Amino acid sequence: MTAILWIVLATLGAAMTLSNAAPVAGQPLSTIRVSYQPNNYWALPFYVATEKNLWAAEGLKPEFSTFPSGAPQVTAGATDAWDVGGVGSAPALAGAARYGLLTIGITNDESATNAVMIRGDARKTWLKDPARDIKGRTALVTTTSTGEYVLLSYLKSIGLTKSDVKIVPMDQSLIVSSFAGTTGDLFVLWAPNIYTVMARGAEMLANGKTSGVTVPGALVATPRFAREKPEQVARFLRVYFRAIEWQQQNHAEAVDLLARFNQQGGVALDKKWFEEEFKTRPVWTIPGQLELMARKDGKPSTVDGWFSAVGDYFIAAGTLKEKPDPTRFITDEFMKMAAGMKK
Repeated sequence: MTAILWIVLATLGAAMTLSNAAPVAGQPLSTIRVSYQPNNYWALPFYVATEKNLWAAEGLKPEFSTFPSGAPQVTAGATDAWDVGGVGSAPALAGAARYGLLTIGITNDESATNAVMIRGDARKTWLKDPARDIKGRTALVTTTSTGEYVLLSYLKSIGLTKSDVKIVPMDQSLIVSSFAGTTGDLFVLWAPNIYTVMARGAEMLANGKTSGVTVPGALVATPRFAREKPEQVARFLRVYFRAIEWQQQNHAEAVDLLARFNQQGGVALDKKWFEEEFKTRPVWTIPGQLELMARKDGKPSTVDGWFSAVGDYFIAAGTLKEKPDPTRFITDEFMKMAAGMKK
C-alpha cells in the first residue's frame, strides 16, 4: 500500500464515525469540482444528477470541468485542478503511477465501445488478411487511452505488436475528421465517435470484447481531496449511483437525456445509437460495485484483475517500466462509506 493511500484510509477511519448522518436541510452546499469528458455515456449520470437535482440531496454543489481525453484530464488532476471525476482505466492507471490518483469505483464496462475502425471499402481494397495486411499501415490513436489499450490488444490477438504499425497520436475529434479524408488506415475510437464514423460507412474491425480484454471506466479522486474531504467523496459516489438507478428506472427518458447531453457537446446522432449505448455498456450500482471491488480471502478483486491487464498494456506500449500494484491505488473504502450513509 502506498503512503498516500495509507494516509487517506487512516483519515477515512475517523471520517466514517461522522458520516452516517444525512445532510441537514438549509445548510450551505459544499462545492465539489467534478471532471469528465463530454459526450461519454459514463458521464451521463453527472448530467442526470444535475437535471434531477440529486447533488443538493447529498449536500453538494458541483463545478464541472471537461477534457477531450483522459491524458490532459489526469495531468490537470496532478495540479489539484479538480477533485473527483470519471476517466478511462488507462489514464486512471497513469495518474496512479504519476501522483497517486485513486480509483474509487467503476463507471461502466466499455469493452464493446472502444474499437479499431476501418473505412467501409477496406476489406475490398487492402484488408484481406489482417495479420498480413495491417503490417506497415497507419493507425490514428489517442495515446495513453483505453483506445490504445484495445488497439494493442487486438494487434496481439493476431500476432502483431505496436512496432508493426505506424502510430500517429491524435485526439478523437481529429481522428473522426481524418476518416473523411485519405489519412490513416486504422481509426481507434470510442463511443460516441464510433457511431459518428459508422454513420459515414465505417466498419468495426475489433473492440475490447472481441480482442479478449475488459475495458472498465473509472471513478477517481485526487489524493489530496480524498484525504481532506472523504465524506464528500463518498457523497459524490452516492450521487453518481443514484443517477444510475434513475436511468435504469426511466430508460426512455434516459435515452432522450443522453441524446440531449451529446447534442450540447456537438454530437448529433440518430436515436438508435444512443439506445446502443445502454445495450452494450454494463453498469453497476453500489452493491454490485462492492462485489466487483471485494478482495476475498486475500485474493485480487475483479477490478484488480482488470487494471492489472491495463498495466500490462502500459508495459507493452513502453509508457511504464513497471506497472502499479492495483492494491496501491484501488480502494473500496469510499464505496463502503457511501453504502453506510443514511438516505
